[in-house]
Amino acid sequence: VSFLAEGQKTNLESQYERTGSRIGGKRVVGLIGYDLLKDFVVTLDYRYGKLHIA
Repeated sequence: VSFLAEGQKTNLESQYERTGSRIGGKRVVGLIGYDLLKDFVVTLDYRYGKLHIA
């Protein structure tokens, strides 16, 4: 699992857009749950399709 650096954002509308992942050219599908996100502040902007994890 990798996360974007602080201050960077990703587009949730495109599953193929390049993100901060080191898994180049691979489609990654899965769920991220409470155990992983409990130590982060997660902001979801549904209107603009953005996710920010700090």
